[in-house]
Amino acid sequence: MNYKKKALKNLRYTLIPGLILAVVGFIKVRYIIIICGSEINGLYLYMLQLAHYFQLIDIGVGQVYKTMLYNPLFDGDLQTVSNLIYSAKRYFRRASNISIIFFFIFLPLLVVGNSTHEIPITDLVIIFVLYSLPIILTYRIN
Repeated sequence: MNYKKKALKNLRYTLIPGLILAVVGFIKVRYIIIICGSEINGLYLYMLQLAHYFQLIDIGVGQVYKTMLYNPLFDGDLQTVSNLIYSAKRYFRRASNISIIFFFIFLPLLVVGNSTHEIPITDLVIIFVLYSLPIILTYRIN
């Protein structure tokens, strides 16, 4: 298989999930409002904003590591590949630790911000954990 076919195949495999996520994103907000109400939608948007703060830790470093791996992989330089993967793992472990710290900072702020108690505190904590955990685990597993 030549490089052009491989590149098109790679593009297809990365483009399709992105399109699916975009479509689901448009549909999801409407159903959250219809099924759960505007209070939960506001909470969802707040959680989404916090998740974006967690993701700022990455700052595009993951893409930089992917790009840096192209030449060593093409040249067969396994030592450089190993060094890059090791340094990426170290970086993402640190990013995971920082996101855990953010998690423990934002959780009490969320509970205090719910002064009207429209949503029970246990529900807030569960929702926050469910939104934050995938981001933290993503950094931990990388």
